[in-house]
Amino acid sequence: MESQEILSPGKKIRKIRKSFKINQEDITGGEITRNLISIIENDKANLTSKVAVILSENINRVCKEKGIDFNVTSEYLLEDVESQAKKIADKYILDLKNDFLSLSRLNKVSIDIEKFLMSYPIYDKKAEIYCLIGDLYFKFDDFYKANNFYLKAYENILQENDLKELTNVLYKLSASSFSNHNYDDVLTYINLALVNINLLTYETIYNLYISSIKSCIYLDKLDEALNEISFVEDTLSS
Repeated sequence: MESQEILSPGKKIRKIRKSFKINQEDITGGEITRNLISIIENDKANLTSKVAVILSENINRVCKEKGIDFNVTSEYLLEDVESQAKKIADKYILDLKNDFLSLSRLNKVSIDIEKFLMSYPIYDKKAEIYCLIGDLYFKFDDFYKANNFYLKAYENILQENDLKELTNVLYKLSASSFSNHNYDDVLTYINLALVNINLLTYETIYNLYISSIKSCIYLDKLDEALNEISFVEDTLSS
């Protein structure tokens, strides 16, 4: 049963019953009570694997008896809200990894995705999606929106405590902030990224220091710029 609609196991059972005019008594199979079905449908009790098998078998039996072309699996009934949300998020991720033809399409898609993500605490998926959207806005030279989405990715990565992804997003935040001429922010993000310098590639570290030097110059922090130039020459230059 393919659908973008996200329902709890109990709400799925109720929706199926109402759609095909099936009574609770019809799907007990004499093995469970109507009261248990009612409790599950109202999300006051979890659906177990055993009960899901009983319900799916009896729903399919009743539908067959009524001549209704419908079949449901226990796996579908058991799939919880978070799992369903993650599946939809994965579809968004695949779509975002394809080239976008226009900025206007990206604007529309990003709004739709944000509306969806607001309802679910799937922080790892949110972080990945927001980072991908940020990358696309950066590609379209919309550095302000890129920065906003990188910030959203950063906030969600903090919930997951993934240091590698955290440093990656901090690097992107420093790049978008530099393009927005927010040089104080650049220095802040670079310093945060360098806390986990062991997780960064040589190229990334080099680029961070170059951005830091340029930002210091723009901010008239010439002594700091000179110190970092010396560090790059002595330590990073091959």
